[in-house]
Amino acid sequence: MVENSLTPVSGQTFKDIIEEKIIYVDKTAILSNLIETPTKTWFLSRPRRFGKSLTVSTLESIFSGEKELFKGLAIENRLQERRFSRRPVIYLDMSKLDMITGVHGFEKSLNILTVRVGRFLGIDLPAELFSITLITILIEEVYLKYQTKMAILIDEYDTPVTDFLDSPKERNAVLNILYAYYREINANDRYISFVFVTGKTKYIQGGLYSAFNTPTDISFAPDFGALTGFTHTELECYYASELDKTAEHLKILKNDLLEQMRHYYNGFCFDGVTYVYNPYLILQFLFNKKFLNYWYNYGTPKQLIAEVTNY
Repeated sequence: MVENSLTPVSGQTFKDIIEEKIIYVDKTAILSNLIETPTKTWFLSRPRRFGKSLTVSTLESIFSGEKELFKGLAIENRLQERRFSRRPVIYLDMSKLDMITGVHGFEKSLNILTVRVGRFLGIDLPAELFSITLITILIEEVYLKYQTKMAILIDEYDTPVTDFLDSPKERNAVLNILYAYYREINANDRYISFVFVTGKTKYIQGGLYSAFNTPTDISFAPDFGALTGFTHTELECYYASELDKTAEHLKILKNDLLEQMRHYYNGFCFDGVTYVYNPYLILQFLFNKKFLNYWYNYGTPKQLIAEVTNY
């Protein structure tokens, strides 16, 4: 655990957090249990700003062999084991695709994303091909180049669909493209050792979720309830000094501060047992030192607001 920055940020990777000495709440023990399980394909659903991308980037660092980043963390001594061995990683962040300029812009950006991932792995792909063909070529070429099976990490797999919810025609077109893209990944299973998919929803409609051949869904599994978010124990352990500063600033006792924080921010439970705080809300609160409804401004899906407004 390192302490240097509490500034509420988004888009920072596990590597960024460790190298910039930002507080990292160690979730690697849970990830090590996941990796050692023979299951190949995993799915995790969580609301916005709940640590999905950080989880994916942590897996990327594990499989990329960046062992120096894990010094002092729970997984450190396990990185020598075969299940944790270094391998090529195809990391697809679907939230970075173009959802502004319609279906054509989306499809073009999916091509560009696939080509860029290939370039990062030392593979030159013909950009004029369709994304479905590109992802197949990428997987095959990565296997030929590295002579080992790869990990595929897909973050926010459903964002392109949810961003088109108010336009059924475009939504269905995007859904079909994504389904075919994901099906191609699944069809190349023989080259893949590990798949981890995150999203805000388990989007069964149109077969999007099932394109991965029904992955193991850990969204509500008891062993993974604390994979994202902060438990109360973690909050007190990792943020002790900031809690002291906040209590002093608000002129209340630390125990009273913790009770109020529990009341305001500790309402998330994914496994029926473990309650967790949304990380972004906690960072906002400790930074601003004000009890406000930060979730409304930063975590409410636009489709929910539309439904409430229309009602």
